[in-house]
Amino acid sequence: MISHLTSDPFLSEETGISKSSIAEHRVRPDHFKGFSKTQVRCIYEQNEAVIKAKNRVKDTERLEEINWTEHQKAVQHDMEEVEFSIFKISKTRMTSKSNISRNKELNKRKNKIK
Repeated sequence: MISHLTSDPFLSEETGISKSSIAEHRVRPDHFKGFSKTQVRCIYEQNEAVIKAKNRVKDTERLEEINWTEHQKAVQHDMEEVEFSIFKISKTRMTSKSNISRNKELNKRKNKIK
């Protein structure tokens, strides 16, 4: 009796007992004892493939983020250069206008003195 209980495939962890007699690929849910070692290995391999694909996507996104950051820094640098050159031009124009107005005033004063 005890030997029957320990060797009975229905009561043990024998995964082959859940196979249907109609077809090999079918499983009887009422007799399911778990996955076979090959099925478990296949699941782990699929999980590894999913993890690798996810890591590739993360790496790609990280590289895109780095490239975008570098691009933004270059654009900002170019904008600062343009703004600085505009500032220099406007400053020289302002000083030249103020110099012209000063010269006019000085000339008026000189003419008054004469």
